[in-house]
Parts: sequence; structure tokens; C-alpha cells
Amino acid sequence: MISASEIAAALDGAEVSNLAVARRLGVGAERVRSARAKAVLPVYRRGRRPAHATWAEAFAARTVAVEGGHLHWTGARSPHGTPVLHLGMETRTAYRYQFRVVHGREPVGNVAPGCGYDGCVAGAHLEDRLMREARRRTEAGA
Repeated sequence: MISASEIAAALDGAEVSNLAVARRLGVGAERVRSARAKAVLPVYRRGRRPAHATWAEAFAARTVAVEGGHLHWTGARSPHGTPVLHLGMETRTAYRYQFRVVHGREPVGNVAPGCGYDGCVAGAHLEDRLMREARRRTEAGA
């Protein structure tokens, strides 16, 4: 017979459902619910949970520094190839998120890497429309 403490040990957090533990241990779901309550463990909630507590953590977990000062995006991308960042049920583009962090302002228009490295999300390499227009004027006058 499986004890309540063994059931509680199998409930290693709010991410594990009572039903999953009941099936794995071969006990009734009501016994699992009771063991969860007695052990004062968080109630299981269906749905997506953020893997990270903050946008900064989520961003850092999906980037790798590479040669040339680039920051390579390893996370999800939109159907158009834009790096996207998820936290809970919210989604932002990684470009716009990092632009705000580094430049301290909202970007104007689209944000894209100006360095030529596909998917680079290094803040210093990101340009909004105003920055691209200024760079083109400078290049044209040179």
C-alpha cells in the first residue's frame, strides 16, 4: 500500500496533476487530492505556466553570445522569422523587448538588427526606423 507521504513526494509541485500521480502510482485521484491538501502543496492548475518569472529571465534563457558582439536568438520565431518571446500567456518580439531595455525608449516602427547577423538580438545592434533613417542619411552624405 502506498503511503500519503509517498504520494506527496510524487506531487513535486503545482505542475503535476493529481490524475497523473494517481495513474503513475495506481491509487485513486481522491487519495492524491487528499495527500496534496495534507502536505499543503499548491493546487494543480491546468494551462501554460511561465517557465521564468520575468521577461529578463525569459530573454536571457533564449540567447547565446557569439563572436562579433552578436547575441544569437535560440528561442521561438514567428512565421515571418522574427524572434518572439513568451512569458505566461503574453508574447512580444525579442527585438522590441531588447530595444526598450537597451535604448530606454519605445521603438518607432519596426525593429531589426542593423548588423547583418540574422536574428541578432544584441541591443546595441538593433535599430528602429528613426535609427535606420539617420544611418542612411549619414551613409549618403559620406
